[in-house]
Amino acid sequence: MNKQPIQVILGKDTLKGAPGALGRSFYNKAGESFHTRIWFYPGEPFESGSIGALMGHTHDEWVFWTGADIDFSLIFDETDVSEVVIPDDPEIIAIFKDAPFKVTIKG
Repeated sequence: MNKQPIQVILGKDTLKGAPGALGRSFYNKAGESFHTRIWFYPGEPFESGSIGALMGHTHDEWVFWTGADIDFSLIFDETDVSEVVIPDDPEIIAIFKDAPFKVTIKG
């Protein structure tokens, strides 16, 4: 599957740090949003060649990254999110069908 960009809307205030930010934290307010192509869903296999894939693991929760670089991305899980806006794509709609947050389909 080719992951398309989605919009993630935060449902609560958060204080997050990124490994490469050298201890700096970033405050995010409920209602703020970001667009991302880096998102994972429960049961999704890990990326080919990763340690998780080599061990046969799958993701166990919803996770949304603000960017592609783990060192400088903020990572949000399903408890941080109130809503996602997804494209009108049958494959993506099926993935988000049972998500624990509001899902809006953008036409």
